Amino acid sequence: MQHKYNNKKRGEDNLLSTFLRLPVRNLETRINELEKDIRCRQKIKDDILTNLGSRRLQLEDKIWHMRYIGLTNPRLDNLGVLGQLIMIEKQISNEITSCFKDVIELKEKLNQFREELESTRQKLKLMDFKV
Repeated sequence: MQHKYNNKKRGEDNLLSTFLRLPVRNLETRINELEKDIRCRQKIKDDILTNLGSRRLQLEDKIWHMRYIGLTNPRLDNLGVLGQLIMIEKQISNEITSCFKDVIELKEKLNQFREELESTRQKLKLMDFKV
C-alpha cells in the first residue's frame, strides 16, 4: 500500500515540527535576552568601576594626607576622619567586588541556557531520525 503525502499531512508535519522546536526557540529567546542583559550590565559595571576607581584614588590621597597630618599633629578628630575614610574605602572595594559577581552570575546562567539549548537540539535530532 502506498502512502499518499498530501497537503494535509504536510501541514500536520509542519505543525508537529513547529511544536517540537518551541523549546529551542524559547531557549534561544532567553539566551538572547541574557546576552543583552549581560552587555548592559557590563557597560554599567564599567561605568561604576571607573567612578569607583576615581573615588578610591581620591580617598587614598586623603587617607595618606590624614596619616601625614596624624604623624605631625595627632588629634583625635583627625583619627576619626581617617577611620571614616578607611570605612568608605572598604565600601568601595565591596561595591567593586559585587559588580564582578553580578556579571559572573549572569554569564554562568547564560552558559547553563546554552548547554540546555544544545541538549534540546540533540534530543530533537534524535526524534527526527525516529519519525
